[in-house]
Amino acid sequence: MRNKTLLLSLLLVSLLPACGFDKLLKKLEEQKKNAQTLTQNNNLNSLTQKLTNEVQNTLEKPKVQENPRETINQIINCYNNTQPAIAVTEHDYFSTLQTSQSICKYSRRIPSPIELTAQLSSISSHLGQGFGGYNGKKALEICKQSLTLAEKNPGSYATATSFLKPYVETLEAVVADLELVKNYYSQQNYKDDACAQGKKLFDAITGKLDVMRGKEIAIALEMDKIKRSLDLTELAEMEKSEGRKFEWYYLSFTIQAENLLKTLHLEQNGRYNAAEYQRDFPDFEKTFQGLTLYVNSHADEEKVKSMWSRLDRSSNGLYAQAKILNREMSTQQKVNDTLLDNFIHAYNSYIGDVNSQVFDRY
Repeated sequence: MRNKTLLLSLLLVSLLPACGFDKLLKKLEEQKKNAQTLTQNNNLNSLTQKLTNEVQNTLEKPKVQENPRETINQIINCYNNTQPAIAVTEHDYFSTLQTSQSICKYSRRIPSPIELTAQLSSISSHLGQGFGGYNGKKALEICKQSLTLAEKNPGSYATATSFLKPYVETLEAVVADLELVKNYYSQQNYKDDACAQGKKLFDAITGKLDVMRGKEIAIALEMDKIKRSLDLTELAEMEKSEGRKFEWYYLSFTIQAENLLKTLHLEQNGRYNAAEYQRDFPDFEKTFQGLTLYVNSHADEEKVKSMWSRLDRSSNGLYAQAKILNREMSTQQKVNDTLLDNFIHAYNSYIGDVNSQVFDRY
């Protein structure tokens, strides 16, 4: 009887989407009568009631659909706000130490004001944005909100959320340490305790910043893997449901741009691979030409004009820099660092425009 009961349960589950609750109750009664002819088991009434309750619960509580794109977007939002915040934090913190370094002997060399400004300018150029308004507190607030939303709907991407949680916790510890730093140096307390607390804070803050950088790489690699899977799935679904329209062409171009960036191997301090870059450039160029051809042939459509107006400048800029870099890689043994920086800047500007816009498909 156990097998028959199991089959009965499976049958009811499979019938659920096709019939209403009243019809299902009628079906239950029929199954009950049929089962009574095969068994002397007197527990069918309780079984019927149990299955009826399960059906009722299913009807009243529809399954919550997983939204992996939203989960990943929340994590990327945290990551994107933290990068410039850390750069500003380091700049401000080391600038604060300038007046005390002649008295305190810190465990690491403090960059000079010129070096700090150059570092901040370089990072700003790479990110394609300024640093107005970025700070650790604001980044922490954004990350906590993002983490809360991501944890509510981790779905298949619990690994990505698990990377984010310790990252946010480390950021919170850095922000707390920096609050102590402000009073300590503004009141010149380092002169009273022979820099004891200052040195302790220095080791703690720089150590945590190092930890965050290590976690950044892990998060970036995990996000890249998940986002790529989502993008390719979304691309196929878009083509199947609506054909190749603007969203399909711009997403194809974005994917190929990411392929080019990967050949620079930034996670390995920019050990670019010229052969890989030249291998992937034709596909990148082809998707850009497809995108611009579609835009030009649908220039009278308001939706296309509106979306393209947000990406026109940065996508053309990215293509121009990619083409220059491709030419350089085909003719030179060593590529000029400025050209690499220009391409990275153009890429980040384009991605910044993509991230700041919400298209209809989202």
